[in-house]
Amino acid sequence: IDRASGPQLEIGEQVPAFSAPGLDGGTVSWSDVEGTPTVLVVWASWCPHCQAELPILVPATQARDGIELMSVTTAIGQNPGPTPSAFLADEGLVLTTAVDDEAGTLMQGLGVSSFPTVYYVGADGSVVNATLGESPEGAIEENLDAIEAS
Repeated sequence: IDRASGPQLEIGEQVPAFSAPGLDGGTVSWSDVEGTPTVLVVWASWCPHCQAELPILVPATQARDGIELMSVTTAIGQNPGPTPSAFLADEGLVLTTAVDDEAGTLMQGLGVSSFPTVYYVGADGSVVNATLGESPEGAIEENLDAIEAS
């Protein structure tokens, strides 16, 4: 990742370039979604707030043409709970997911301090809004509207 660590990305700040192994194999890179409004969610499979939000966030985002969805799963195995693959399968969710390393390199580089952290990113690669923890469906839709218009 092109940012070693730091605070949460701020509105207007560019999402740093990163590349990591994909949960389903291959490589996931931020450059894959360049030029497209994107929702970037950083989550942990054992996190109850992530378990509540992802089943709302993922279909809401995927229902919108022209908005990409990318996730980073991190803190794997740090607490009891399902594996990332098992959680997604149990919920019937399919999304491009990068796997962070044991040191939490992506988490730190993206300025994540709580789960889930969701960055709503405009087509120019800059953060339009960021949310920490669970967001109600109405707030998710408002954030999707904002990046759709970007």
